[in-house]
Amino acid sequence: MVVDDIPQAFQAEAFTTLADVQQIEILRGPQSTLFGKSASAGVINITTQAPSDVWTGRVGAMATNDHEERVQASISGPISDTLKFRLSGNISDYRGNLHNLTTGSWLDGAKDETLRASIVWQPSADWTVTLLPYVISDIASCCAAAPI
Repeated sequence: MVVDDIPQAFQAEAFTTLADVQQIEILRGPQSTLFGKSASAGVINITTQAPSDVWTGRVGAMATNDHEERVQASISGPISDTLKFRLSGNISDYRGNLHNLTTGSWLDGAKDETLRASIVWQPSADWTVTLLPYVISDIASCCAAAPI
């Protein structure tokens, strides 16, 4: 799993925290020549939206009847003639699908918060510098077994 040319340590988390996807490529394995020895079974290569030349923004929200909520937003634009940025964020909350009647708690839920930036500086036609910082906070109660 690769997001913006950065290999992801936790593949499942890479899918849940994406808010601004441009392209997803499925590359059948082996892809070790291009992506290293851990790509023997193939690669999922995800590219997020690049910073735009004009000011843009978007906000999206979702809520379901099983208590899942998600809000995603992004803003992008030029700071100067040679510097542009994109900032995207995601907040999602899912209480879970298993209800423990003894404790009253819900299991198999997740709460994610993601902030991802893309800063592109192009001082000349021959040089481009890209900075891709991101922060992920993920709290999950995954993989609880239902008692028999």
